[in-house]
Amino acid sequence: MERKFEQLGQFIQKHTVSLLVGMLAITVFLGFGLPKVQMDMGNDVFVNTKSQVYKDTETYQKNFGGDSAYILLSGTQDKLISHETMQKIHSLDGRLNKIDNVRGTTNIVNVLNATLKNGNASSVQSTDQNGSSQTKLMSSLSKKQKRQLQSTLAQSLTPAQQQQVQQYTLTILTPAQKQALAAKAASQMASQLNLKQQQQIQTYTMSLLTVGQRQQLTSQVMAQVPRVEKMSTPMLNALIFSNNGKVPSAMQQLLPKDGRHVLVVVNTSDKTDMSTYVKMTRDINHAIKQTHFQKGVKVRLAGSPAITSQVQTQVTRAMMIMLGLAIVVMVIVLSLIFRVRRRLFPLLFVAVSLILDVWLHGLDGHLTNIGHDGDITHYYWFGN
Repeated sequence: MERKFEQLGQFIQKHTVSLLVGMLAITVFLGFGLPKVQMDMGNDVFVNTKSQVYKDTETYQKNFGGDSAYILLSGTQDKLISHETMQKIHSLDGRLNKIDNVRGTTNIVNVLNATLKNGNASSVQSTDQNGSSQTKLMSSLSKKQKRQLQSTLAQSLTPAQQQQVQQYTLTILTPAQKQALAAKAASQMASQLNLKQQQQIQTYTMSLLTVGQRQQLTSQVMAQVPRVEKMSTPMLNALIFSNNGKVPSAMQQLLPKDGRHVLVVVNTSDKTDMSTYVKMTRDINHAIKQTHFQKGVKVRLAGSPAITSQVQTQVTRAMMIMLGLAIVVMVIVLSLIFRVRRRLFPLLFVAVSLILDVWLHGLDGHLTNIGHDGDITHYYWFGN
């Protein structure tokens, strides 16, 4: 046995350069497998894949997707509920839907657009008793649209309601208007009214409407409005703050604290591994940057994908710091305790162990790559 070791030592001594070059080449080759070594915090790491809980979770995620990411816009009401912000949200929505493993988004713009398209205006527009929200929304329409709605409104009134409107109109006429009206037909009464009187009559008429008439008018008004991202700021305020100046309950989840925040929900696919969430979070942040929200609007990203991405970043950073500190501590300890020549020589063995570690992880990366027809397989690494 001793002779064999002597022969091995002589062989190494004679071919030192060749062996070092060969080891370096193997290390470099296997080092290409290191990118395939990935951290993972998925369910299959902590839960038995054969358990019923794991199977039920897989079924749920397959049908409804994984954990959502949340984008929260914060600012003042006049900043958030504005034409510019709704355009920005619409633009962000288009970018988010192009990201891999994003199933879709839920936000105030696409929800309102879908609701208005389906004609279900009552679910978002509060039907207050005096009809002030409808009046404000009607005032935001064009002159042509206003005339059409006023004509429709007049036709929907019952004879009793029409008589009440005429009596109210007489009470707000000036003496000059009454004299002019006496010389003309009653049908020409509207032509004698100024803008303020027309608005008073419109408000009074809205207060006379029944619930059915008010809902019918709301549907007709909604059919006239443009898409949310194209609405003017006054029209947005009339539509959103329809509950006596507050956000209706149907929209409070997407507009928390009466429009001081705007929530955008990013619905993800059933791929819930760490690498998918890390890439998704990076792409979402890039989409937010490209949108260029105006000054005064604070944008924050939250949810499991964002947290998972932060965990990987923090763990990687902590491992690098710990590795550097370990080397520094070893150098200090060896220098202070072992007062001999070549006292730092043991660090060579640490370097050799690191090379072997590279070999093992790199070899694992290459073998799993070959064994799965080129697909990248996750190596569940909790540290060495």
